[in-house]
Order: sequence, then C-alpha cells, then structure tokens
Amino acid sequence: MSALPPTDWFLSWVRFHVTATAADPSAAEALVANRGIITGEAWAATDKELRACTARLVARCATPKFPNEHVDAIGLELVALRKHREPLPALSPDDPQCPLCEGIGQVTVIHPGCVWSGRVVRHRTLGTVMTCAVLCDQCPRGRRLIDLDRADDRRWPRQLTLGGYFSRIGGIDGVQLLKDHDRELAFVGRGGLSDAARRRAFAAEFPRAAQAAGLV
Repeated sequence: MSALPPTDWFLSWVRFHVTATAADPSAAEALVANRGIITGEAWAATDKELRACTARLVARCATPKFPNEHVDAIGLELVALRKHREPLPALSPDDPQCPLCEGIGQVTVIHPGCVWSGRVVRHRTLGTVMTCAVLCDQCPRGRRLIDLDRADDRRWPRQLTLGGYFSRIGGIDGVQLLKDHDRELAFVGRGGLSDAARRRAFAAEFPRAAQAAGLV
C-alpha cells in the first residue's frame, strides 16, 4: 500500500483563507498563481505567518472585497506582522542618550486630565494628580515603539506620543511641567525652606556635624 501524499501547506492555507474571508473561488486562483512570490525569495512567508495574516484581516474586518485584492492585502499584512514582531534594538553604551526618555523610549509626564491652562490640577474624577507614560518621538528607540504601536491594528486606543501630548495640553512643555511640580512638592515637604536655608538651619543647630559634612 502506497503512502499518503504529503500535505501541501500552502494549498491548505489558501482553503483556510478563502473560507475565513468568504472569498470568491477566483481569489484562491489569484493566491495560487502568486505562490512563487508569496513563498519564494520575495516574501518567504511561512504557513504560520500566512494564517496569522488571515486572522488579522478577519479580526479587524479588513477582508478584501474583490478577488484580485487578496494578494496585496496579504502582502501588506505580512509587512505589518513582521514589523510588529521585530525585536527592539539593543541599547548600547555608545548610543547617544536621549535627554527626554533616557533611552527607554517612554517619557513620564503629568496626565493630560491634570493639566489646565498650563497649570497642574487635581484630576476631576479621581481627585489626585496623576502621571502617565507617553512614547518618545525624539529618539530612535521611541520612534521604534511608535511604529510597533501603530503596526498592531488590534491595539486601540493608540498610545499617546510626546508630540501629541504637548498638543493636547495646549503646546506647553509637559516634561518641564512635571519637573516643576515635583520641585514644588519637594519644597513643600521641606517645610517651605530652600536647600540653602535648610543647610543654614542645620549648621546652626549642629555646627560640628555640618562642618564634618562640608555644609559650612
């Protein structure tokens, strides 16, 4: 008895794709006709990638309307899928340090709901001052995170970028706003005394310790 012929994974995917997208049989013909491009050197797509592309198209209701659009739709989805799965570039000590995000790609800022007319206010619902992280658009790593965020079509809402955050709060420098707010909290926590005033008060009460610590 002869062995069963090996399963053709590409044709199996084509059947899966046509069924999942409720496509016309001519869509299957277009996919098979372009097999050399899809699985060859041009795209080098795998069975797992193609099934993921079909699932992504169906999940976001972006299935093609015409048979000749299926190849292009799969190609575009394959690019987005691979872009989303690419690892982030490794940080190197020689890379220029981003002054805004310090190389992590995200910047901590005052929550937009806590900014009013350029001032920090309590959140109208929670009653507290909140912070949030926005994607840095001023360095390669941050822009890479933005690309990944935009490539995932199932992710919504999109994470706010630094530029978008500045626009939302009226174009003011939200990074400096957080620094000023933290500085104000520290000042209040010290009883309203500046660092110099606190050093003078300490030196007056503990002169020897202040001299040993080099504060006078």
